[in-house]
Amino acid sequence: MTGRDAQRGLYAPEEMTRLIAPRSVAVVGVSERPNAFGSRTVANMKSFDGQLYQINAKHSELAGRPCYPNIAALPQTPDCVVIATPRESVEPIARECAARGVGAILVYAAGFAETGKQEHVALQQRLLAIAREANMRMVGPNTIGLVNYAIGAGLTFSAMPDRRPLQPHAIGIASQSGSLGFSLAQAVERGVSVSHVLTAGNSCDVDVADQVAYLAQDRQYRAIACLFEGMVDPSRMLPLPQPGPEAAAVLAREVPEYGSTRNPCDVTAQVIGSSAVLGACAGALLADPRYGVMVTSHAYAYELATSRLPVFSQAAATSGKIVCNVWAPEWLGGPGAFETESDPHLALFHSMDRCFAAIAAWNWRAMQRQAARGAWCRISDAGAKPAMEALLAASLTASLTEREAKQVMALYGIPVVADALVQSASAACEAAAKVGFPVVLKGESPDVLHKTEAGLVKLGLRTAPEVERAFNDIERAVAAMSPRPDFRGVVVQPMIPKGVEVMVGARHDPQFGPLVVVGLGGVLVEVLRDTALSLAPVGPSEAEAMLRGLKGSALLNGFRSAPAVDVPRLAEIVCRFSELAADAGGDVSEMEINPLICAGDRIVAADALIVKGEAR
Repeated sequence: MTGRDAQRGLYAPEEMTRLIAPRSVAVVGVSERPNAFGSRTVANMKSFDGQLYQINAKHSELAGRPCYPNIAALPQTPDCVVIATPRESVEPIARECAARGVGAILVYAAGFAETGKQEHVALQQRLLAIAREANMRMVGPNTIGLVNYAIGAGLTFSAMPDRRPLQPHAIGIASQSGSLGFSLAQAVERGVSVSHVLTAGNSCDVDVADQVAYLAQDRQYRAIACLFEGMVDPSRMLPLPQPGPEAAAVLAREVPEYGSTRNPCDVTAQVIGSSAVLGACAGALLADPRYGVMVTSHAYAYELATSRLPVFSQAAATSGKIVCNVWAPEWLGGPGAFETESDPHLALFHSMDRCFAAIAAWNWRAMQRQAARGAWCRISDAGAKPAMEALLAASLTASLTEREAKQVMALYGIPVVADALVQSASAACEAAAKVGFPVVLKGESPDVLHKTEAGLVKLGLRTAPEVERAFNDIERAVAAMSPRPDFRGVVVQPMIPKGVEVMVGARHDPQFGPLVVVGLGGVLVEVLRDTALSLAPVGPSEAEAMLRGLKGSALLNGFRSAPAVDVPRLAEIVCRFSELAADAGGDVSEMEINPLICAGDRIVAADALIVKGEAR
């Protein structure tokens, strides 16, 4: 094909109509032999809605239909001519079709450019020149043909499912491989509705891109199934990002000349057989900023194929990306399945469509998160992170006390209840009088994470005697514990008036990093299990969407005379909390405010927890 031909645009739908939706068809090469390609084509046209002509110079009639000696003898010019003759007679028949003004031809014969022989390549080029000069579309040579079920046009010698009424969910198939295209079409036998089966053969003139473009404007189907291996001008294809200079250099060095260094890459069995070379190629592609994920097909469930999985895993770990391993064998649990599922850097899929649907969903979510944040930037103080790190370093225990945890959260502008640490009952009474009754007493110990269950929390204390008794009860509860915890005293804080209780928490996931969760607080978070989860940090819009998405979100709008919660203010606090989680990273394994007590615009953290990570 010339450079000019290779750069042509897609054929317009009207240029393809006489080929794919012909009103009249002539078959050259019909014979008295029922298995001849021409005869089989005529048999496949039994439900054709248009006019069908047979061409055979030796017979006036075959199979009850009249025959004509040549194209020129036909009573009308056919839209499409199927040339079912040997290679040597194709060129003169094509010239005859061009002279008559035929709209399109299909050439079954093989042995053209696909052989690589100069004379056969030249023959194919002459066919192309004939077709282009006459503005006559051509499929093939070396094609199995095509089918348009909407009009009953079985322009193929292949066995094909019988015509059935099209359903609204019909699928159009465009396939460079004829056998695979018609193999897919067998889904008709199981109730799938197929509108077209279009194959391309050598793609001398019409190729898969033209066929997909034609199907894209046809309303007789709902989806296109496209299968192709390559084309003369792949840049005309619905384009893929190609490797950058660094990755391209590695692939050019390592991949044999009979492989493909373009995306999608065919590194060949020679590369796959060498862990070092495969690792170099996979690593180069994953390091390329053009790619966010690698998709590979696992074709064989044999032990030999599992050896490449650690290579992909290492490359993925180094790049911070992931490799999707699409499982092709029928043996779903065969060697390689467990290895893929148990590897944190590999993802197992059982079909390409599910794999790409998952990737598409991930990208969609990322775009939604970006849109939700808009022009939002960090809202907590820039100096909060180093101050937080200093407080974490100053704590010598695995968990911070509630008071220490609230100090950390206050750095990020999170409103926390005031408190005082005391060592005696009398000091507790003085602190209670200072903050104002009613008060809450809590025993402080980094060894006791759930103080309420341990009897270390006393609520609603309204008098000094009640405070004194509560202090003594906490001390006795601590003394009864075995082993005795690190007891640092009793915290006195004001009793916060009732409101909607909200929980906000975070944990550091080894794969996804810091995650933030919100839900209804107090015991409701465990009873209702009504929570929303997201990656930290979150913006105000996303935080508010998380809160509004809770099943119990109606409580935030005011319930039975309770004031409505200032949700934008609450969302801001969730944002600040998520920024703390993001700043802490792996230094904090989990943290929680439970509850945030919310009444109107009064929102305050009544309790807090921070557990340091392994890094600390």
